[in-house]
Amino acid sequence: LAHAPLDTPRNALHDLDDIESVADWKAPDECCCLMGKILFQLALAASSCELSLHDCINEKMKLNGRKYPIELCKGKSGKYTKYSSQTGITKTEGQSIQKTLKGGKLEDESVVSVIERITAFATARHWARFHTPRNLVLALVGELGELAELYQWCGDGLQNHDADFLDKVGQELADVGIYLLRLSYVCNVVDIGKYAVVNQSCSKRD
Repeated sequence: LAHAPLDTPRNALHDLDDIESVADWKAPDECCCLMGKILFQLALAASSCELSLHDCINEKMKLNGRKYPIELCKGKSGKYTKYSSQTGITKTEGQSIQKTLKGGKLEDESVVSVIERITAFATARHWARFHTPRNLVLALVGELGELAELYQWCGDGLQNHDADFLDKVGQELADVGIYLLRLSYVCNVVDIGKYAVVNQSCSKRD
């Protein structure tokens, strides 16, 4: 995921059985539609920067794999900087996803594939117990704030940004997308990709 979960009192966490029971709950259609709309808007925002949300997420997942090696952080929480001496990734070094990826149609199949990758990532690190809907929503909002911060003093209107800036934008869009897709899985919103495609189709008609 975008970051390892922060330390939280044990009694504030669901155990793994609780997480699985949450997955038995079916989100209302309104909730599914909203998640799909957010995913579509993220893809639209990426496209406006000539980035592919799908590819940004995949590249960020690769980077996160290097930042959070399984053998170092399995069952643990905290920032990637705990492992900087082993990974060589610090706040200023090794952070780029090294791509400015264009295009990318939002397809339901690719959404399913990414959700499976995110799920495997969290499961391998024993992080599922941290991933309650509340925690994931708060993490998502935090990442959205980091995305907004990049544009805070840029002014209105479209601007030409350099590759470093777009790299940061792509990563923050990816972080929001990763938490959104993880939230959809935990809340059993299995059709988030289809809801996003519906929004895509509606936007084209408008």
